[in-house]
Amino acid sequence: MKNIAYYALTRQGADFLLVLYNPRSRGCDWQLTAAINLALGFRTKDTPVGLVRQAYKDGQQTTVCRPEDFKPEQADMLSLVLVGNASTYLCLVCALFC
Repeated sequence: MKNIAYYALTRQGADFLLVLYNPRSRGCDWQLTAAINLALGFRTKDTPVGLVRQAYKDGQQTTVCRPEDFKPEQADMLSLVLVGNASTYLCLVCALFC
C-alpha cells in the first residue's frame, strides 16, 4: 500500500518540488512526519517548507520555514504542504509584500 512517505521518497531523489494535499488526518498522522524526514535526506537545511491551510477561504494561513522548524501538527485535511527542490529559495522581499 502506497502512502505519502513512499511518495516523498520516490520523488525527492528526482529533485521535484514536493506538494502534499490533505497530508494529515487523525488516522494517518505519522505519514507527514515520515515524508518530511525523508525529504531532509535529499535537501539542505535551508530548503523552504511551506504550509497553506484553508487556501482561498476565510481564515487562510500560510507558513514558510526550514524543514527542521516545520510542525506537522499544524497541518490537517484542509492543508497543502510544499517542500522545495534544490533550486527553491525564499525571497524575503517577495514575502514582505505578499
